[in-house]
Amino acid sequence: MKQSYVLRCNSCGTLNRVPAERAGNRPLCGRCRNVLEFPHRAAFVTSGAFDREVLEWPGLVLVEFYDEWCHYCQQIAPDLERLAAKRQGLLKIVKVDMKADPSLSFRYNVKGAPTFLLFKGGNLLARLDGSPGNVDDLEQWILFSAAKKY
Repeated sequence: MKQSYVLRCNSCGTLNRVPAERAGNRPLCGRCRNVLEFPHRAAFVTSGAFDREVLEWPGLVLVEFYDEWCHYCQQIAPDLERLAAKRQGLLKIVKVDMKADPSLSFRYNVKGAPTFLLFKGGNLLARLDGSPGNVDDLEQWILFSAAKKY
């Protein structure tokens, strides 16, 4: 299977599948014809956008439940930004402030920060409670979890 990226149009919200070989050619939205942009940063989501941005997303989504007072969450934040840029179009990273939006924490039984959930096509693939060590360990966990057959 050829590699492709999934991009949401910033103008009309349509999901577009872009073949990897066309990714560098300023791909256009199939619906409104606006230029598609690769998300290169972690996105902050609330319960109002969670289903749309995570559960309705066909590709891999890493969700970090964080607390602004969590030392490890502060420490790994720049690494998550670099990982989002490195894997743009292949891995979407979203962050949920568990204190500001406790309904999502309750929904996924998140008790502490950080907690990482990995989704694909709306299905929860894996969960990691607590610090994975460093971003390389987190990336290996993502790749291993995404490759497992359920």
